[in-house]
Amino acid sequence: MLDKATLACPLRGCRYRAPFRARILHAFCNGQPCNSHLRRTPERKGTWCQAADTQYSSDLHSFNQWIIDAGVDGTNGVSQRVELYQYGHEGRGLRATCDIKEGGQLFSLPMDICLVHKSTEEAFNKGLGEGLDEFTAMAAKLMRERSQQQESVHYHYIQAMPTAVPSLYGAFPDSMRDELQGFVSEPDWEEGRNRPGFEWGKICDSPLMEGFNQEDFRWAYSIVNSRAFAAGRRSEGEPEGQPEDWKFCVPLLDMMDHGGPRRQQVSDEPVRVDNVRWGFTDLGNDTWQMQAIALQDILKGESLLLRYAGGRTSTHYLTHYGFVPPGDPHEEVDLFPHMYGAVNWLLDTLLGEESLSQAERQQLAADAHKAARATGLEQMMAASRNGGVTRANLTQSNPLAVKLIGDRVDNRLMEAARELMRHKQVSSKERAKVWGKLILDRIGELLNQAGRTSLDEDLQLLARHAAPTDRSFYAACQRIYLKKARSILSSNTAHHCVRAYEYRGDTENSIAASMETFWLQAVQLRASQKMMLLSAFEATADLLTSTAWSKQVKAAPTARASKGFGGGTGKRKR
Repeated sequence: MLDKATLACPLRGCRYRAPFRARILHAFCNGQPCNSHLRRTPERKGTWCQAADTQYSSDLHSFNQWIIDAGVDGTNGVSQRVELYQYGHEGRGLRATCDIKEGGQLFSLPMDICLVHKSTEEAFNKGLGEGLDEFTAMAAKLMRERSQQQESVHYHYIQAMPTAVPSLYGAFPDSMRDELQGFVSEPDWEEGRNRPGFEWGKICDSPLMEGFNQEDFRWAYSIVNSRAFAAGRRSEGEPEGQPEDWKFCVPLLDMMDHGGPRRQQVSDEPVRVDNVRWGFTDLGNDTWQMQAIALQDILKGESLLLRYAGGRTSTHYLTHYGFVPPGDPHEEVDLFPHMYGAVNWLLDTLLGEESLSQAERQQLAADAHKAARATGLEQMMAASRNGGVTRANLTQSNPLAVKLIGDRVDNRLMEAARELMRHKQVSSKERAKVWGKLILDRIGELLNQAGRTSLDEDLQLLARHAAPTDRSFYAACQRIYLKKARSILSSNTAHHCVRAYEYRGDTENSIAASMETFWLQAVQLRASQKMMLLSAFEATADLLTSTAWSKQVKAAPTARASKGFGGGTGKRKR
């Protein structure tokens, strides 16, 4: 049984108890935590977990039998290659029951046991209303299936779904906003918090929604957004062999843990850790079969990992899935929530000592905005093409924000600054240095913002309380970034980052005993973004003293960090 503070080992006679607030949700092997089956962050090892086989809840046992009865290949008898395991309160995963070679099929299942919504379902879609996104329609279908109880063919599947989804759409407490310390923007937070209610308002008056309420929809909407798969309409040039415009929830496949690319320790290059992909086979007559295929050799007992989404930031993973993957190579930080705030900051920083009339200030602001709009995000994408920045990176969160993406600063900010420098009559020779100092000023302000803990404090907490497979990663980050901070503090830029790595006592005492899963994920997100900021600060400070600085700025306006987690992708491949 779980209590609020700890998670106890289910094996009789074992006294092991893990802190629940740290989300150490284990499967247990002979009374010890099985490190190969930690939620979201498993190690690649062939450890065989002996305990989870018989620890199924009744819902999961019924689901497992339903899968077998449905004839899902690879789940039963001599052909069995995968099995479910359960850990913690509602933690589920899949593992291999035998060694599987790269390219081998793990399991296949007919699409008729999946919960599917098609864009071509005109009667259902029109019954809900016009202008709906497919996630809303899919959530409505899931609610209706759930209400049918045992009369639904998907009953056992739906019973095995989480009762509370740890995402911004679902179960995030409002107090988590404080724990995030502003590293999830207000627009992103409000959009996530209000989106289910907004979408429910579109369909609540439909006769198809009679008997349902907003809480029913919030559950279904969070399930669909965190677990559903999609197959898009084929456009010219795309390969054949997939259904068109489907959203679908897939039994077994949606129980795999995330295995996106991550930086191992503090190395420059991200490492791919997912070991499964999915695909379709067209059986004809609009009948489809879905397969899970091994991306690499998989050992018996190894967890099966699926990449949930490509090119996503830690903010995206937290708001949609309720966790933050350590070492995410696609991190980004909002330097300003919007361009208006950025221009006002530039005016105050660059021209604060000048006596400007209101009319002059308004004209300068208009000129700066015009220069920024002429550049736009598209030019930033073109300049960043070789740096791994994608359209998904630029649009997955608040698109109005002025961002630091990887090691590159939004071009709009530089063009606005350049316009104001012309008014200030900064020489072309000095503009690069002024730009660099502006970046240092802004990063320093963000790191030292009131109410934010230091990076040192966050990394200490993570090194102690993160999942065991991640603790060494955060301990290594702590050593590396302490060295970075000491280097910065010994330079002439010390005043910017004094609090970025200030130790202010035993952080263990500051942890409330009631803090649970969400607290740890918030610490991971804010630490990830602080590491990125500190790396960019160090790289910019180094470039200010480099003879190559002006060439770097002319080539592409960047705060380039050549080493370290979160500060770029290392060497650029052209």
